[in-house]
Amino acid sequence: MTQQYTPDLPEDEPVIQTIKPTVSAYLLRYVLWIGMLVALHYADLLGETASERIFQTFASLIVFMGIEAWLIGEPFYWFKALRRRWYLTPYRLHIGNPQVFDVIDLYDIDSIGIWMFWGVRLYARDGTVHKFDYTWTPRKLRDQILDARARAKELE
Repeated sequence: MTQQYTPDLPEDEPVIQTIKPTVSAYLLRYVLWIGMLVALHYADLLGETASERIFQTFASLIVFMGIEAWLIGEPFYWFKALRRRWYLTPYRLHIGNPQVFDVIDLYDIDSIGIWMFWGVRLYARDGTVHKFDYTWTPRKLRDQILDARARAKELE
């Protein structure tokens, strides 16, 4: 059994929260796709024979994934997004997959926006944007980061 990765941090900077995406929030998009297929089936738009229906089902999946890649701007983004981790500490936000590759001081966070109903966009003062998708509670996540930022300002 492998041990959960945690970043190497100074002792006065413990990890308050490890933020991970949820697979169920990711799978919601496929529930929507299946709902669309059922609607197309009952509208008799998938074809009349079994082979036509199978072909149209796969074609609709390809179209669905193409629209998704166009909306997100990156094909197969989900593969990277489901591995993403944010480690919130009293002073910084460590971003990794799961190893840390970027660190943002909390006072460098300009704003945090909600994207669709499953994602968070963190805007830093230097203009960079960090995406965290597939969470059921993006507003709660935003509030936790902003609360930690307010506490960090009080500690200065």
